[in-house]
Amino acid sequence: MGEYLLQTDTGKLAELRVDEANRLQFETLKSATPAHIQQLIDNSALNMLPIARGGASPPAIERVSYSLSDLDGDGKVEIIVADNSGKQTRTLRWLVLQAHNGQFREIARYQQRLPEAVSLERNTLETQHGMALGVYRSSSLMGLFGSTPTTRTVLVGFPSGKDALNPAHWQFAYLRDTSPLWSGDYDGDGVEELITGHHLGAARYLVQFRDGVWRGVKLGEGEISAVLPVRLKGTPWLVLLSYEGQVKVIRIRPAAASPSSGE
Repeated sequence: MGEYLLQTDTGKLAELRVDEANRLQFETLKSATPAHIQQLIDNSALNMLPIARGGASPPAIERVSYSLSDLDGDGKVEIIVADNSGKQTRTLRWLVLQAHNGQFREIARYQQRLPEAVSLERNTLETQHGMALGVYRSSSLMGLFGSTPTTRTVLVGFPSGKDALNPAHWQFAYLRDTSPLWSGDYDGDGVEELITGHHLGAARYLVQFRDGVWRGVKLGEGEISAVLPVRLKGTPWLVLLSYEGQVKVIRIRPAAASPSSGE
């Protein structure tokens, strides 16, 4: 299943759903888009707002990042907007909205103070109880030497119940030199894992949002081009692949905080 929020050619918003039978349902939100939502759309680098649950969006620099999630479990989908006003800044503004009968209603807003000034990157991974937002830090040396922007990851964990509707109650964490790469419950224990890294080489992390707290371990340095969940002799593992052909397999031991691994 998937849900997508799109902007049509006429400037109106539409919602596209894919059900369990892979049938498409398309509904146009006919009411006029509120001015502050339209401003976010106008400021975005793309004229389309794709939202996919459980996967990463295509890599492209964005001024705003969008996500759909049923935060409080009441069956209604909330729209999460991360906005940094299209510039490198230490302030990240979060908005939580609900769409009902074509009308948008703001539920809450929050300004998150980051450790350093960054820009948004169109790279977001979602889990059942959180998300990972890709950001990057650039410098004047990039233009002179053509260096790659330094990637960062903002981890966001949602509490249970109505508290999840207010970003002031969210649990944030900040990872340097890494980018969201993969998410999923590879071992079927009901808690999803997140893998961060980068195909150009960066720090690699495995993290979970468990018991209301972000927990994780650094897996080292180096590039990752793909992450695959597999079973080896009946045991679930995660396979980390690099462009150079290196293969590393890891798993979380039930009685330990650190993952085991093999090359």
